[in-house]
Amino acid sequence: MCTFIKKITFFSIMFSAVVLYSQNYHFDIYSLKEGLPQSQVNDVVQDEIGYLWVATNGGGVAQFDGKQFFIWNKKSGLISNYITSLYTEYNSIYIGTRDGLSVKLKSKVTNYKSPKINSIHKNENDIYLATNKGVRRYFENVGVQLVSLSKELDNAVIHTIFFDGNLFWLDSNVGIFKLSSLESNTEIEKVKSSEYPKLNNDEMSISSILEENKLRSSDVNKIYKDKQSNIWIGSTKGLFKLSQNKFEHSLLGNRIKSVYKAGNSIIVSNSERGLVKIDSLGVHKIKSVNLKINSISGKDSIIFAGSDKSVFVLNSLKLIDTLNFEFKIKKLLVQNDKIWVATQNHGVVSFNYDLKTGSVINYYNYSKTDGVYDLKINDIQLDRLERLWYVTKDGFLGYIDKNIVKHLGKPLPTNSNIGSIVFHGTKLFLGTQGSGVWWSEVAEELNFVRLTGQKKLFSQNIYQMIFDQYQNLWIGTQSGIDKIELDNSTQINNIFHFGKSEGFIGVEVTENTIASGDDGNIWFGTVNGLTKLPSESSVKNDEKPVLYFEDIEVVYNSIDTINYNDWINSSKKLNLKPTDNHIAFSLKTVDLNHPKDVEYRWRMSTKEWSGWSKDTKYNFPSLESGNYTFEAQSRTLNFNESNPILFNFSIGKPLVQKLWFKLMVISFLIFIGLYFILSYFNRVKQRNLEIKERLELENNLLSLEQKALRLQMNPHFIFNVLNGIKSMGSSDSSKMNSTINKFASLLRLTLNNSRQDTISLSEEITTLKNYIEVEQLMTEKKFNYSIDVKSDIDTEEILIPPMLIQPFVENAIRHGILPNNKIGELGINFEVKEEQLHCIIEDNGVGVYQSQMNKSKTDHQSMALQVTKERVESISGKGSFRIEEIIDEDNSVKGTRVLFKIPLVTDF
Repeated sequence: MCTFIKKITFFSIMFSAVVLYSQNYHFDIYSLKEGLPQSQVNDVVQDEIGYLWVATNGGGVAQFDGKQFFIWNKKSGLISNYITSLYTEYNSIYIGTRDGLSVKLKSKVTNYKSPKINSIHKNENDIYLATNKGVRRYFENVGVQLVSLSKELDNAVIHTIFFDGNLFWLDSNVGIFKLSSLESNTEIEKVKSSEYPKLNNDEMSISSILEENKLRSSDVNKIYKDKQSNIWIGSTKGLFKLSQNKFEHSLLGNRIKSVYKAGNSIIVSNSERGLVKIDSLGVHKIKSVNLKINSISGKDSIIFAGSDKSVFVLNSLKLIDTLNFEFKIKKLLVQNDKIWVATQNHGVVSFNYDLKTGSVINYYNYSKTDGVYDLKINDIQLDRLERLWYVTKDGFLGYIDKNIVKHLGKPLPTNSNIGSIVFHGTKLFLGTQGSGVWWSEVAEELNFVRLTGQKKLFSQNIYQMIFDQYQNLWIGTQSGIDKIELDNSTQINNIFHFGKSEGFIGVEVTENTIASGDDGNIWFGTVNGLTKLPSESSVKNDEKPVLYFEDIEVVYNSIDTINYNDWINSSKKLNLKPTDNHIAFSLKTVDLNHPKDVEYRWRMSTKEWSGWSKDTKYNFPSLESGNYTFEAQSRTLNFNESNPILFNFSIGKPLVQKLWFKLMVISFLIFIGLYFILSYFNRVKQRNLEIKERLELENNLLSLEQKALRLQMNPHFIFNVLNGIKSMGSSDSSKMNSTINKFASLLRLTLNNSRQDTISLSEEITTLKNYIEVEQLMTEKKFNYSIDVKSDIDTEEILIPPMLIQPFVENAIRHGILPNNKIGELGINFEVKEEQLHCIIEDNGVGVYQSQMNKSKTDHQSMALQVTKERVESISGKGSFRIEEIIDEDNSVKGTRVLFKIPLVTDF
């Protein structure tokens, strides 16, 4: 690249150098050691997401996120490893090489052969290439084609293309040309370099910054300002990052041992042994003190500087006395006329110094005998009541009030080393090694609580603490300093961290090396020098980070057909098939200053946010069909949160869940159901017909059986009556005539009833009366009878089988009453209960068991009784018939009782 074009490139993207470089800056160098594939950098650009792309001369392209370099080279698909220029837009990167153009779209690379490309320029929607053989134009999916301007320019080496808003300027090996357009047959004019548009920049300021960092202008190929206002310099010696410092440094390379604010000056002790004074005129060595100083304190113009075993007394920074002791000094603290000393092995010491006589008076050593049980004192501090508090290496706390030690033991639940102590109002704060910061109200009983909040400390190793004029707590740690904003309840409301990227080059803060002044400035001693943080008004918060989708995968395959970030927070929706129900989102916020401190959180379809984590990829397998909204957010080091981003997608319903399919399935099922229902009804109907025919047959058979049973009973009955009449023939003709008449009426009723299945209960009672009266006429034995019907029974409406009760009455008379010696009693009762007709037949005969024994002796069977029992059970089922003896109080048999029931049948 020619000198003139190098100058244009050098200045064209810078702010006014006077404004930019009047501030404090520092360099970070990236070379092969940090992962850069090759040390010669030709171009630097930043893409939409925030990645830095670095073109190297032989190592391909390096993609940088502030933490590591990702290399793209010939093995990755590029046309060449010698990269000359870069241009990026959306999710595409255009890579100019010595062999042509490579276009990288996400993970896909497409190559186009051309002469060596020196620079890439975009005008409106056209991309032009400055090559070693003229100007060429890139056509998507077609290739690189020559833009024929003139015979001279078509064969010239074009270094760069520049558009000033009206005209195009070409710098080539044959001169500088201006054109109205980059089209064939356009008007071309060759001009002098002095006619090139002038830029208002201060070259001397830029050159001085480069020279301070041993970087010559001739080494620079590209200067680029990123989104975080860092300046990147691509050179022949590597990649340089120029960052603005928020801090001012002095005594670099020295370990600071103590810092003391004295008026408008700062008194500092460093590792070079001795004291220095820093004021507006510079750094001044205090030659009278040459030993290593551990602590500095003072009052007015008198300063006490403590070394390992000596205290130097200075008046107006002139040494006036040296006090020697046996103990090692850790910290000095002046209280009015008293000097307090925290020692490393002798507890707490106090004394007064007589300035006139130069003598030590009122010396006292507070040790174990006084109640200071740990003699390794780390820090001492005065409270509002002028009590001297101390903390120790083993975690003990106590105070000295009016020369009396109040030892408070170990106040924290951890056994951490307490390194520092500070008071703020009525509260006491303790800084520990490994357990962070603890606080308590200063009261009779101390109740320490760990300092916490939604935002956490960046380190738990606390070396120094101080409150500024804005009531913010500043802590120094091994990894930088933190400004902590506290709310009213002493909870962490916000934290701002300052480390190497913010210009805090010391990184690790040392002990006893923190001070603040009335001007609002805060001084920190570090292992690498003294650092001053300007007042609060000059400290700016980081800008809000930006979050992007780096990749979206569906069933493990990236979606290359859309630009994800065009869909952020839009109404667009990605429609997926039912089988595409595994989706993964890769997020990215690029913070080139603090890449390791970026955190992310997410939620799906307005559910609760997840916790913050450093994970950048989130998988969602086996999602059900429906509409989804994935929402994500990022935050950077100082808890600056990005705006949430949304991505809408839906997973289609499977075939079985679609309405038309459901309707079709339902219709089919209804058809099948109707078919089976009709088939079932037909089968039931056929089965019912068969059952009906079978029942009719069974009913006919049962009817025949009943009639047969009645026929079995009638001959026996007639036989018995005729035998009785025969026996009366010779003895009493009138009685015989009466008996024959009664029997004739009975026989007529019996014959009439035998033709019917049922008769009324009234007819059955009439038949029974005729039968009983026949029996009374036939026998010499006297007996009485009664027929009792419950008053609510209508005997004309109730139907029963004929001749059902007569056999039991006959059995009661013949086998129960007649064999007995006393006057017989026969009772018949009818009652309706629970839809059943109940009948009870009682006699006062010999009893059923004695009757059975008598029948057994005469070998006579009562066929009528057995047949009638079978009739009852065939009508009412098993258990509907029972015969039992009637027992009186002295367990003697009083007679027999027959009980049976039949279903209640009426004629209405």
